[in-house]
Amino acid sequence: MEILLVERYSAQMRWSEPLMLLEIEKIKMILSEKESGEIIEEYNLSPTTRSFSFEELKQGTEYKVTLQSIGKGDEKSTIKSYSFRTKIYNHRRYFFILTKNDLTLLRPENCVEVLQNGFDQDGVYTIFIGSHGTLEAPAYCRQKIAGGGWQVIQQRSLQTPYIQPLMNDYVEGFGRADSDFWIGLGEKIRIA
Repeated sequence: MEILLVERYSAQMRWSEPLMLLEIEKIKMILSEKESGEIIEEYNLSPTTRSFSFEELKQGTEYKVTLQSIGKGDEKSTIKSYSFRTKIYNHRRYFFILTKNDLTLLRPENCVEVLQNGFDQDGVYTIFIGSHGTLEAPAYCRQKIAGGGWQVIQQRSLQTPYIQPLMNDYVEGFGRADSDFWIGLGEKIRIA
């Protein structure tokens, strides 16, 4: 099973041969939210189905998909599962917010301002840093913990191989904001 394309509100997946039964009558597929375990939808698909598109998903949400083929006499295959997270729209350039008096154009300088603009999902957003907010920088904002507005400056998982960075890498920064990364000493000075 593989996920082909994941967007803000949709995902497409495909799989190869059904899951090891000789006479398949249907394929049972369940879509659920991974964190809560809440079942969103159950599908009974034709045994020849090899792909599926999910629509009307929530952005920035992690989902779990399970597939099981059902044969004659309720014979069932092993359950196969896969997880994916829908994208969060990376608002580039400018944010518009409606205040009591007028429409204000805002270039967020940090994750607190991103949150104040109504973007309350964890994810990568563009912030504007420097003395006049002229430099664009990606920032991973944690909006779901401790009131939100937190910018992640370092993140390390044990899933990727460790590469020994050079001193210059610690100054410039390395990695991707949505994965293993270090923001860089130069960047920390600009946002401080």
